[in-house]
Amino acid sequence: MDPLSLSACASPTKALILRYFDKSNGKRRKRVMPIREERWDSNTDLSHICENLYFRHSKYLKDVEKQQVIHVLTVLKSVVDGNKVEKSVETAKSVQSSDSDKSKGENQKKKETRKVSFKETPEQKLLSDDFEIEFMMTTSSFERNVVLLLGEGNFSFAVSYLNHIRANDPHTTIIASDFKTDANEIDTTTQMNIEYLKSQKVHVILDLDARSLHEHQIIRTLTQRNYIFLKVIFNFPQTNDSKKMKIGSNRKLLREFFESVSNICEEERSEVYVSLCAGQGGTPVDTKIRKFGDSWQIVNMATFGGFILKQVEPFQCDYLSSGFRRTAKHFNTDGALTYLFVKREKKVNTCQIWNKIFIDFQSNFKDVFPLSTQRVENCQFDNFYNNCSDCQHLVVSNTKELQLFERLHVLFGKKFKVTQSENNLRVNNLHIGTRWDSTFIICVKTIAKIFFGVNDCRLLRSVYTYVDNENVLNTGSLFPPIYTHDVSFWIIDAHKWNENALIDTVREVLQSILKQIELLETFTDINTGRTSKCYRISHQSVDCALSKDDSNQIQLKLRNHISRNLEGILIR
Repeated sequence: MDPLSLSACASPTKALILRYFDKSNGKRRKRVMPIREERWDSNTDLSHICENLYFRHSKYLKDVEKQQVIHVLTVLKSVVDGNKVEKSVETAKSVQSSDSDKSKGENQKKKETRKVSFKETPEQKLLSDDFEIEFMMTTSSFERNVVLLLGEGNFSFAVSYLNHIRANDPHTTIIASDFKTDANEIDTTTQMNIEYLKSQKVHVILDLDARSLHEHQIIRTLTQRNYIFLKVIFNFPQTNDSKKMKIGSNRKLLREFFESVSNICEEERSEVYVSLCAGQGGTPVDTKIRKFGDSWQIVNMATFGGFILKQVEPFQCDYLSSGFRRTAKHFNTDGALTYLFVKREKKVNTCQIWNKIFIDFQSNFKDVFPLSTQRVENCQFDNFYNNCSDCQHLVVSNTKELQLFERLHVLFGKKFKVTQSENNLRVNNLHIGTRWDSTFIICVKTIAKIFFGVNDCRLLRSVYTYVDNENVLNTGSLFPPIYTHDVSFWIIDAHKWNENALIDTVREVLQSILKQIELLETFTDINTGRTSKCYRISHQSVDCALSKDDSNQIQLKLRNHISRNLEGILIR
């Protein structure tokens, strides 16, 4: 018999609760030991109660140190006296520390991890509405930085990860978990790994469902006590359905996981790692490319929890895989990838004004081009953000065209070819300027897009944009999903219909998530003579998480806005 945890029940009957592992049948069991002591006051002798418990339950308590029992009884006594659990635990720790100092040199105190739980009356509840409140404690303080490992299976990855992290960060608390509801699922290898992890001060949880992390008592308690989940690692998730293994079920699993883990993660600080087999992720960098509809669509599923994909790496770990279709069989990890996500929910319009990178580029532009600049209304170099009243434009007269070409070559280097075709100025066939009468008008914003290697103006506006090591603009969001919606309407009054008014309305509602708007189809009814137009509108957030549900809600808002504010049309 191996003791697993020692608990105490304060009401309706005071009792000690021992959870242990029965080696004879490989099952986890619980033993409730009532405390037959009617008086609980300042004169209560806890050592006497302890002796009575050992006398009546020696079979179960023989492997439990009396010091641990005294510690639990001390907390229980304080709770019965009406104190909060948190204060009771601190009091017991101080008493235990004092006793330890007295006996120092006689018996070296064994440091081991234990779980203490108390059942309280409704008036004594401290952290939640649950009847049982659990605390995971060690003889030292519980570290505030936590690494949570999910879906461990045989816990071989946890063993490998432990040996790696302890060499670099010995103070981080590790919680290794799996969703095992049947003790018969624990084989010999798994049990050996669990015992080793516990001996290395790793906390093991066997009933943790990745789809409801925030509802688990231990995880909820740690979150409420401001513990920081620095990393959450979920390797090769799979559903419990071992027969069908439908892709839709796996997508649902990922979605529910991200929705749950979002409750315990801090924005921009916590990191969530998910490893998938080759081809499952549905990203352009997958080692085995599938049709997007045949993948798990991990980036899209992560948006439901407010997460963006920050990095993708090959899965590299020396461990023994198991759990193929919920069995003990191994599975192939060749070509597997690990996806790193961070939480970044969209709260405001992050692309409303020019960011510091573009402002600095624009202010330094005169160092390369000591020519006159001015502001030009109705700039035609960007289809969706035409209002460039806050963007500088370069105005070059005919007498300085040669100087202009020389400066452009200095700015872009040899890999860019500057050419002039009729009244248009191009860099590598990209239009950057137009001749008006005797001058060239060049948009500085367009030059910045070419210089930084981007084709989306929003990267010059996003507050999350930074310049990476290759001098390319980046927001830290890889492969953000794109959602397309169509809007169709009848033109009932051609004199009132104005396409520019439609585009302005779309910009006003969608703001920074507008990627593209294009006329898809024009149709004229030969019977009524009315004309119908269909526009395709693409949504995408270049820097924050945008889920399909969010996109649908915004599109519904756009349709209502168009119907109310645009004259001469009737939404179909």
